[in-house]
Amino acid sequence: MERWIDAGPWPTVARWWSAQGRTTKLAVAVAAVFTVASMLNLMSASFGRMSQAALPAASTSTALTVAPAALTLESPPADADPAKNWASLKTWQGTGNRETEAFTVAEHWRVDWMFNPVQPGGILQVFIYHSNGRSLMNLAANAQKSGSDTTFWAGAGTYFLKVNSSGGDWKIGVQDLRNEIDSAWVSQSPVPAISVGEQATLTFRFRNTGKVAWRRGTASEVSLAFIGDDRRFDPRMAVDWPLPSRPATQIEDEIAPGELATFAFKVRGVAPGTYRIDLRPTMSSVGWLRAEGVYSEVTVR
Repeated sequence: MERWIDAGPWPTVARWWSAQGRTTKLAVAVAAVFTVASMLNLMSASFGRMSQAALPAASTSTALTVAPAALTLESPPADADPAKNWASLKTWQGTGNRETEAFTVAEHWRVDWMFNPVQPGGILQVFIYHSNGRSLMNLAANAQKSGSDTTFWAGAGTYFLKVNSSGGDWKIGVQDLRNEIDSAWVSQSPVPAISVGEQATLTFRFRNTGKVAWRRGTASEVSLAFIGDDRRFDPRMAVDWPLPSRPATQIEDEIAPGELATFAFKVRGVAPGTYRIDLRPTMSSVGWLRAEGVYSEVTVR
């Protein structure tokens, strides 16, 4: 047996593997992961068919599970490409294993990672899962030594990462193309003048200038955030705001690219003066959208 190993293909394979670059090794690792996953799926399907033979027919009203769209590994874009305006969505760092919260991305996005082993045998693996919690989409990182790298992906959706790590510190970030998720101010209601105790409703409209729909009640919901301070605005003026820093969320259930979203909130006069409310749209899973210096003033008589 030992003579067969020494004379077989393994020394050649080992020399070939050592000569490969990081990108080739990652591609081979991804292929291996999905080969194993496919075999397990086939075994599971075969077992399922055998089990179903003894079960009664399922009701025709049972909902079908739709498989998520494919997630494709892309080549790194040219650094000088002016269209590549990356925006940071989420960043995590730590040691050991972790499952991140979900994040929503548009068609083109990236995963950046850094790994610093503090002992021999350290490893970092980062797996991308669909938000349904069952579908392993791809492998973003597979490192066994100190370093950093980026993998680029094509596939819009909501995902989370599973980090498998031991023997080192890691930092992982997700970035999206800013022109994929964007907004533009369109209009707002006139500056109100109210008396102490009186209320006024302020309305703002923004256009979805990105390529991803804004959906109310999901990770892609867009809110209007208060970005001012108490020197210009009295917090007691807020009337039924969802949060002290979030006067309003989109009224419509879904805003497709190119459509207009409406945001409305109320204020109450508490003391005479002129107050300023600085605002900026934000998406819960992404962060700030375009900064345009949007604000409104409220005069209290």
